[in-house]
Amino acid sequence: MTLGVVLAGIVLAVLALLEVLLGRPLIIASSKVPVATFLGPGHLAGALVLAAGLALGMLGTRVVAALAPTFLLAVALGATMTRTGPLALGVVFLLLALLIGRRYWRRLALGVLVTGGGIMLGIQLANAPKVVERQDVRDVGDATSLRTRALLAGAAIEGIADRPLFGFGGGNAFASDWYRYMSREELAEFLVLDHGFTHFAEVVDNGAGSPLFVDQLADGSRRLYSISGQKIHNQLLDMTIMWGVIGGLLLFALVLTTLPSLLTVEPVAVGMAAIMTFLMLWFAMTQLEGALWCCWAAACASGVRSSAGAGAKVGGHTPAAAPA
Repeated sequence: MTLGVVLAGIVLAVLALLEVLLGRPLIIASSKVPVATFLGPGHLAGALVLAAGLALGMLGTRVVAALAPTFLLAVALGATMTRTGPLALGVVFLLLALLIGRRYWRRLALGVLVTGGGIMLGIQLANAPKVVERQDVRDVGDATSLRTRALLAGAAIEGIADRPLFGFGGGNAFASDWYRYMSREELAEFLVLDHGFTHFAEVVDNGAGSPLFVDQLADGSRRLYSISGQKIHNQLLDMTIMWGVIGGLLLFALVLTTLPSLLTVEPVAVGMAAIMTFLMLWFAMTQLEGALWCCWAAACASGVRSSAGAGAKVGGHTPAAAPA
């Protein structure tokens, strides 16, 4: 399974880099590239992070098998111009340093160089003059998304406090209510930053129970916006909003179940550590959920075996079996 997800990540990485070089999407209609088979660069970044985390989990036993795909995945990840992806891989290296750093420090150092170099190369490709001519390139130093995510997180916390036990239900059930948990000033700021409003005027009902947001333009005219859904860019908050505190606690329990396999540096657990770090600043994408749940089940099963006394291992071998 690990190999399958890594190979799928390689295919996505190749598609992503082709899109960057061509300046247009190849499969999914999008105003931004790269997207490969996803709706946006951020969604693609999550798939690349999962595949790269699984590959890096093999660093203790198979260096070439770990770093060769990681470099390609890192280049594609850099080309998405997201901050969450590199942050997630940085957390993975910190975890590996704590778990196997004393014995495998040379491999870890090489891994940091290969991954960091790949990400920087991807950023350079995305900012190449010929690429920039064909599309707008996101400024990774722009803090706008950090502010909008903070506003959404605040609304989510207020919503959880309002419906703590069972939440709002699955899917986009919170989509018609999220704005109610912001002050008027916060809502106006959010709409200006995230949706390009000129001046937020009011919220009206569309007649079917969904909100329409009114933008007051400079010439005095008004435009109506229907915002079909606002995902909270934090998987723990997102699950708690949907299914209440019970759902949030179940997700947290699943994370805890994978910890024993992470302590023995199972590749699938390292991959889950990478994607869960990513999901603390994003959300689980529909296209990725199948692979995500399979990896999670494998990590949990491995964790149960490890906690039952499987013995200390590093990527399937005892620490003494591999040289530094």
